[in-house]
Amino acid sequence: MRIVLVGFMACGKTTVGDLLAKKLNKLQIDLDQAIVEREKLTIPEIFAKFGEDHFRLCEHRALLANIGKDAVITTGGGTPDAGR
Repeated sequence: MRIVLVGFMACGKTTVGDLLAKKLNKLQIDLDQAIVEREKLTIPEIFAKFGEDHFRLCEHRALLANIGKDAVITTGGGTPDAGR
């Protein structure tokens, strides 16, 4: 089973995702954290250095890399716009 939480920035997706993953005994994947780990930069650093379009591409790639996993996936607030 995979669950993907989508919503506005700072609406609680990660908090709810953590609780849900624990309740269901599932892996919790936070796409923002996956991007930070992959890029070795903070999100503000990615925006400053490469711009929003690059960050959205990172979001899209992170989603594609994780969407097939049996997990609770929490997205960034802009992820629905990431594949544009």
